[in-house]
Amino acid sequence: MRWYGVLLGALAAIAPVQTVFVDEAFNLDFHQALLGAPQPHTTFFHKPDSSSNAALLYTLSDKGLLAAVNPRDGSVVWRQAISGQVRDTATAAYLTAGEDDEKIITAFEKTVTAWDASDGRLVWTHRIKGRSRAAGLQAVPVLGSSTDGAVQDVILLTQPQKEGGGYIVSRLGGDGAGERWRHSDFDTKLDATVSVAASDKHVYYVSKSAGILSGQKTK
Repeated sequence: MRWYGVLLGALAAIAPVQTVFVDEAFNLDFHQALLGAPQPHTTFFHKPDSSSNAALLYTLSDKGLLAAVNPRDGSVVWRQAISGQVRDTATAAYLTAGEDDEKIITAFEKTVTAWDASDGRLVWTHRIKGRSRAAGLQAVPVLGSSTDGAVQDVILLTQPQKEGGGYIVSRLGGDGAGERWRHSDFDTKLDATVSVAASDKHVYYVSKSAGILSGQKTK
């Protein structure tokens, strides 16, 4: 078929790809060798232009490479190394985007960065202070039925790099204004599992740690 020939030509022009066998269909439909392995928690569809229905596939790989991929043919629209260079491992990196917000936001180690979803241009950067590093990132939904072009804040979770420090939940302005508020937790130990979630009215901070008698304790 004509479209099949065009697709193969487009993929051959940009980068080597892996063959997709019949039993691998819909498991891995295309592979970009220059991006690294995509991670399930940092791969999703998002509209770079709130006035259009067209969406791109955004992924933050295990090498710390953020990319926008055309889902129709697997071509890379743009890519960025979120730490300035390719990393051996960047599995503790986070990616989020608000509905109809024209930005993609990443968090890795001590830096939170906003990127233009259309072309990958740097929009703003927030440096995490103290001896803490990123441990979670969540976009805050906007109140109301219309979110077209809305600038949405993000919730950042940081964890201490050594015992004795505190977990911190903070709200960062989506316009690059920096920290709006923060909440510190010095009671939860470093080996606990922590996460954040956000609605348009509330932020939820969940910690799960081992209990002496009950086995596990969640709060």
